[in-house]
Amino acid sequence: MRDVLYAAASALGRSLELATLHRLGRGIGSFIWHFVPGRADIATASVECHLGLGRAAARTIARASFGQSGCSFLEALVTHRVDHRFVAERIAFPERGLMEDLKRERRPIIYATGHLGAWELQPCIMNLYFSDRPCLVVVRRPKDLALHRTITHLRVRPHVAIIDHRRAVFPIQRTLKKGGIAAFLVDHNTSRDEATFLPFLGQLAAVNAGPALMAVRAGALVVPTAMIRMEEGTYVQHFGEPLDTATLTGSREDKVRETALFYTRAIEEYVRRYPEQWFWMHRRWKTRPADEEQPKEPKKRRRLF
Repeated sequence: MRDVLYAAASALGRSLELATLHRLGRGIGSFIWHFVPGRADIATASVECHLGLGRAAARTIARASFGQSGCSFLEALVTHRVDHRFVAERIAFPERGLMEDLKRERRPIIYATGHLGAWELQPCIMNLYFSDRPCLVVVRRPKDLALHRTITHLRVRPHVAIIDHRRAVFPIQRTLKKGGIAAFLVDHNTSRDEATFLPFLGQLAAVNAGPALMAVRAGALVVPTAMIRMEEGTYVQHFGEPLDTATLTGSREDKVRETALFYTRAIEEYVRRYPEQWFWMHRRWKTRPADEEQPKEPKKRRRLF
């Protein structure tokens, strides 16, 4: 039943104009801001703490981020429209020279991006400009499997595969071995057994070291990217200067840590430049290092008499 409902909703959404979807996304964000106050408080406190702003300024950015996040999720509905004409009319490439260099590059590439701006549209750029090599995007599967199937159907493009992170190791290895591209969202919280703890916006955060390990094993280039939403349905697609993991020295652990630190710093820079477009409602710093955890107090025994 959920599959039918999600399919109907996505079919309706795919028929809407981009401006209408953005208005709807901002409306959804506003609804969550007002009716899920716990998330609004988390976002405001995170902005206040990690950007060093006063309460009023932090609240303004946090509230704007809810609307931007609503737009981000709904943009999955327009991926089928992102063709060369859409790009020419709506997307600017300030680092076009770097993008052209990457198109000519035959070595494996890992794209590191975050829940910032129009992240749902970035695979479309891979689909259009890197169609001569295998491309895949690694995602985390939501608990709602019907929703996962619907979103995956929307995200898949002719030259881009979508892979659940729990089944991604061997597809990533095959893709990189062929000189392909693997893209990751690297700014989400992760479990302690997957984490390398690194500074992010002024506080240690659990950073997923998996993309770094894959990059080091393949000797890949690691390229930070972000697509930023501008006014009137236009965007700016950024490409950062790549890290060549083949040039790193030290032990494998040293290389993995340096690579993870590289993409963590790059995403932090994008967040600081465009704070209202990051997903602040996420509990990014939830997982803590073991030495920061406070021991639980023993439960008091109930007296039986």
